[in-house]
Amino acid sequence: MITERIRPWLGSQHPRPDGSVANIVTRFAALGLDAEKQLAQDLREIVSPSEKIVLTADSRTIEFAEPVERNLRDQGYSIETYIFPDEEDGSSPANEDVNSIKLAQFIEEVGAFGAVAVGSGTVNDLTKYACELRSLPYVVYGTAASMNGYNSPIAALYVKGLKSSVPARPAVGMYANPEVIAKAPLAMHLAGLGDLCSKPFAGADAAVANILSGEKPWRAPMEMVHESFERVLEQAQGIRNSEPEAIQILMEGLWISGFSMAMAGTSAPASGGEHLFSHRIDMLRHDAGLPPMALHGTQVGIACGLVRPLFAQAAALSPSDVATKLEGSLLSPSLEEAEDLNGWLRSRHPDLSEKSLAAMLKPASLKYDSETRKALRKNLALHWDDVRQELVEAHRHAQRVEVALQTAEAPRDPVEMNLSHDEAKRILRICRDIRNRFTILDLTAEILGEAALTAAFPFRSDTE
Repeated sequence: MITERIRPWLGSQHPRPDGSVANIVTRFAALGLDAEKQLAQDLREIVSPSEKIVLTADSRTIEFAEPVERNLRDQGYSIETYIFPDEEDGSSPANEDVNSIKLAQFIEEVGAFGAVAVGSGTVNDLTKYACELRSLPYVVYGTAASMNGYNSPIAALYVKGLKSSVPARPAVGMYANPEVIAKAPLAMHLAGLGDLCSKPFAGADAAVANILSGEKPWRAPMEMVHESFERVLEQAQGIRNSEPEAIQILMEGLWISGFSMAMAGTSAPASGGEHLFSHRIDMLRHDAGLPPMALHGTQVGIACGLVRPLFAQAAALSPSDVATKLEGSLLSPSLEEAEDLNGWLRSRHPDLSEKSLAAMLKPASLKYDSETRKALRKNLALHWDDVRQELVEAHRHAQRVEVALQTAEAPRDPVEMNLSHDEAKRILRICRDIRNRFTILDLTAEILGEAALTAAFPFRSDTE
């Protein structure tokens, strides 16, 4: 069935403040016990049954493909199956652009006209990007309420070594069976909760960035998630107990979060400084030839607790405090460091490969351009009352986020994913380098200095 909270967004259009129009590509959805049948029926509106389609999965999700495949064959489809290979160490497939390129080649070789992804994060993103490369539609059968990217306009992939959000067409249809997603490992439910809990922080980051660029914050993408976000927080105990109804509400909230990104045309409404922390951890592991440290949403949920004090710290500053602190010269990177940005980045990220460092250079050069920073600092002082209001609002929701994560017994301490406190502090301090997106990390560093990013770190140092 299509829930009443999902229905209004399917195939909808929304004017943006810049005059463009957001076209929601996702036209079909079903979150019910007959999701597999509905998927096959809806696909007829997208790809003719006389054409071939590719069904994608990995070694863990292929077990859920049988009812999907059976219903597709009942509709007359010819199916080619593509299973993303595990890594050599047996871990899940890497979310590398090369894996999408290989799938795109397979799609071309078999002459398919579309794809059906069976899985969650990585399977969805790899299929999404492959279909973007081939300019073909795809639908997704979600096997876990673990992330909000099913219907977002981006895929989170490694491109030339850098964890990036690359443009990619969203699923035309998205489907989930509550009984299937409820059986997913508890860690996946908690990851979905952690991913959604970034909403107030990412929303504030996006609004502040708008204010500093001279634009009025566009509330619609953030407001559309609010009701579902609140409902999910109320289901924290049910999520912890893997109750089908609670997991269904979580999936619905994640889908609506995906719509918010599609409306905005960017991941900004759902991805702020807390996501940069997660992406930087992924880069560390990737370049060391290791599997991800934890699920993306698990890392994001932990990061929510690390950025939370920064919102309180900055919101406590008065306009005069901010004006005084911004009167001085640029803090690190100084003009001298910025002239040798490559060397500066190398000194801050000795654990990354040359490939990753090279990929970081462009976004960092844009972010740390001295004239750009001076303009941002000027606007911070001029518009501090408006900026502070966004920070206060985010922190107001932060307590509820903390309680929900605690009630669900979700990981909140970096050591729960085998990341030491000292290493977490180091990553928190430098992760803003990897993307040209202004977040609470940049705001804190510009006003209070980079040391302030870890001064309010909520856990004791490993050496204490």
